[in-house]
Amino acid sequence: MSMRFSRAAIAALMVAALSAAGCGRSGESETTAGEAGSPGITDTEIKLGGTFPYSGPASAYATLAKSMRAHFAMVNEAGGVDGRRITFETLDDGYDPTRGLQATRRLVERDGVFAIFGTGGTPVSVATMDYLNDRDVPQAFVTSGVSLFGADPERFPWSIGFAPDYVTEGRIYAAWLKREHPDAKVGILYQNDALGKDYLAGFEPALEGSGVKVVDKQSYEVTDPSVASQVSRLKSAGADTLVLFTTPKFAAQAIAEKHDLGWDPTVVLDSISSSPGQTLEPAGLDAARGLVTAAYYKDPNNPRFSGDADVKAYLEAMRRWAPDVAVDDPFALIAWAETATLIETLKQMEEPTRESFMAAARDLDVASSMLLPGIRATTGPDDGYPLQAMQIARFDGRTYDLEGEIIEGTAR
Repeated sequence: MSMRFSRAAIAALMVAALSAAGCGRSGESETTAGEAGSPGITDTEIKLGGTFPYSGPASAYATLAKSMRAHFAMVNEAGGVDGRRITFETLDDGYDPTRGLQATRRLVERDGVFAIFGTGGTPVSVATMDYLNDRDVPQAFVTSGVSLFGADPERFPWSIGFAPDYVTEGRIYAAWLKREHPDAKVGILYQNDALGKDYLAGFEPALEGSGVKVVDKQSYEVTDPSVASQVSRLKSAGADTLVLFTTPKFAAQAIAEKHDLGWDPTVVLDSISSSPGQTLEPAGLDAARGLVTAAYYKDPNNPRFSGDADVKAYLEAMRRWAPDVAVDDPFALIAWAETATLIETLKQMEEPTRESFMAAARDLDVASSMLLPGIRATTGPDDGYPLQAMQIARFDGRTYDLEGEIIEGTAR
């Protein structure tokens, strides 16, 4: 855990970082430290924005926005944050970087949002990162595990991720395989972008010196219609373990294809594709039985959480404000915990400014709603990774059962 600093000290460090990095527009900045307020926040309202792939190859991520809206509705019904109601403006980015940048510009320049929150997907979040940092607009709790969002707070002081970064998650799977399958022959299917490459950057180095060997790697593009040929090649390479560093659509294809081939490898599935509804049901629950993933949030279907207060509040809010969303969808659960962390950050702001918000975001130590017991969202001036711990979970054909202890990790 990082050394804790006061938010005032972190705000001062942010101003220094902005100056040193040359961030901000030429001419007068949209916000300057110490001013009375920032765009998108008044005594009665906080206006947030985000883009999500309501359409396109990663449309499963749209669930994020629906869960966030349900959470904001619950908060607003209880009086908002310090008397301010939250408005959440979202636009469809189609999982396309160019479209996402255009939509983000619209939210900032036309709609005047206080911050961009929770945008779903790596390509769009990477594409908008420079723009938001140049304009001193918080890119808050990005729904992507790419390590870029926490690795360089001096260069990108306005960006911060949320979920365990993919490098850390990759290391966690490597640690599990070395312990449980020390002679595994691994075939990897990965998305050919920052998402897949970050997973590889954590997974492969962590296997060095062990008996676990990668016998083949196959990549795909998000525009590919199918990954059937890649899965077939991994089987032919002699892999007895299939590792999927993918998004849900392609994970479902891969799981179904290995089943159709009569191949029965150990399956390791990244957390972003672990949804029973979005991935496992389309693939076939029998085909998915026994696969493992890593989790950091409470599963409302797990009997051990049946009396949990967080779970009860979550289920009631989703029933009222997002009845079309499967409550065990990982994206819904991630978004809920993400929004809880955002709410705590807003409460901790010392002034109604973007600088104060980011200072609070870089000084967190909270047990956000729906996180597994023992997992907290923690940050510091040089630590932009709120979550860096997960627990292995195995799919039993209906839900996930947690296994072992919480595994701590780090991207650095």
